[in-house]
Amino acid sequence: MMHFLRKLYLRIFRPSQISAPNFWDYAYDCPWNHFLYEYGSKELVEVDQENRPLYLAYMYDSEVMNGGHLQYFLNRASDPFDETIAALDAIGATVFSSILKDATKRWQSQQRENSDTVEEYISEALEDEFRDYGGRFYSTKPEISKYIEDLLPINKSN
Repeated sequence: MMHFLRKLYLRIFRPSQISAPNFWDYAYDCPWNHFLYEYGSKELVEVDQENRPLYLAYMYDSEVMNGGHLQYFLNRASDPFDETIAALDAIGATVFSSILKDATKRWQSQQRENSDTVEEYISEALEDEFRDYGGRFYSTKPEISKYIEDLLPINKSN
């Protein structure tokens, strides 16, 4: 949720881009904010086929930015990892695609059990099994959100 709010804040408070006379009109009319409003809280099955790649890329980015690859794999276990990798390739985020492909191989290389308690999750998180992928992810520029934003309808003509 914090990642969502940070990105929303960054998009809303760009005074040079505000052309709508009403602040809230701008907040919704901004392509990024509109995308977050429409898809930020949906489940994958609710997303139309056209926006599915952007949605999968966004969810990957949000989870990793908010808690690393472990959080992504635990929270998005029902998402098709291969499709997310293909989605990242399709939007041009090939470095991120490679990172996720490698991290997914590691995730799938052993039997995983769900953490039953907060303490078990914290213990697993402290092991930091995916640290190397996190380092690659966080140092890669531009961020995934830039690839997504560039493909949003209003930004396509810019």
